[in-house]
Amino acid sequence: LYMLFDMQGIYTRLGLFAGFAVLVLMGALLLALFLSTWLQRPISGPILALAETAQAIATKKDYSVRAAGGGKNEIGVLTDAFNDMVAGIQQRETALRSANDALRVEVSERKHAEDRVQSQLARLAQLHQITRATGERQDLGSIFQVVVRSLEDQLPVDFTCICLYDENADTLSVASVGTRSETLAAQLAITEQARIPIDYEGVLKCVRGHLVYEPDLNVVATDFPQRIAKGGLRSLVIAPLLVESKVFGVLLAARQLVNGFSSGECEFLRQLSEHVALAAHQAQLYG
Repeated sequence: LYMLFDMQGIYTRLGLFAGFAVLVLMGALLLALFLSTWLQRPISGPILALAETAQAIATKKDYSVRAAGGGKNEIGVLTDAFNDMVAGIQQRETALRSANDALRVEVSERKHAEDRVQSQLARLAQLHQITRATGERQDLGSIFQVVVRSLEDQLPVDFTCICLYDENADTLSVASVGTRSETLAAQLAITEQARIPIDYEGVLKCVRGHLVYEPDLNVVATDFPQRIAKGGLRSLVIAPLLVESKVFGVLLAARQLVNGFSSGECEFLRQLSEHVALAAHQAQLYG
C-alpha cells in the first residue's frame, strides 16, 4: 500500500508567490527611488546652490553676493547664517579698504608736505646764497648779473632779465640779461639797453608794486607778452624791485611750459626781488 502525491501544484503556487514577491520588491525599489529623488531636491538643491555661491565668492572676491533663501527649515537656517557671515566679511573688507585708502591719502599728503618743506628749505638756501653773493658786489651791473645767472642755474628758468623803470618816460630799460638768455634776448629784441614801452597791463601792475604771474602767454593779446611767446616761452613772472614803496625796476623770469611756475616759486621770486632791490639800493647809496 502506498500514496502517490503530485507536487506540481505546490511548485506552481510557490513560483507564483515568488513572482509576486519579486514584483512587489521591484515596485518598492522603484517607489523608493522615485521618493528619494523627489525628496532630495528640497534638501540637496539649496546645499548645492550654497556651495556654488561660496565658490563664486571665493573666486571673484565679491562679498556682495548672497545665497538665495532656503526657507524656514534647517537649510534656511544654514543659508541665513552663511549670508550673515558673508555680510560681516563684507563690512570688514569695506572698513579695511577705507582704512587703506585713508592711509594712502595720509602718506601722500605727508609726502607732499615733506616735498614742500624740502623745496622751501632749498629756496631759502638759494635765496641766502644769492643774497650773500649780491652783498659782496658794489655796483648794480654785477649785482644784477649774479641774480640772473643764479636764476638760470639754480631755479632754473629758460629766460630771465632785470629791467630798470623810467617813470618819466614810462618805459623799462633792460639792465642785465642772463648768459644763457642772451640768444633768446637777441631774437626777442630784449637785449641790454633795449627799451620796452609799458603797454601791457601786467607790467603796469608790476611797476605799481605787485607781482604778476601769467601762466599762459598765448591768451594775453598785448604786444610784450606776444613778443615773449614768439620765443617759445609760455609762462612769465614779473616781480617788482621795490625800495621805500617806490619801484625802480622789475625782475622777469620765463619758462617754456604753460603753468611753469608754482606758487612757491612765485613767492621765492617775490622775496628775491625784495633782497635784490635792497642790495641795489645800498649799492647806489654807498657805491
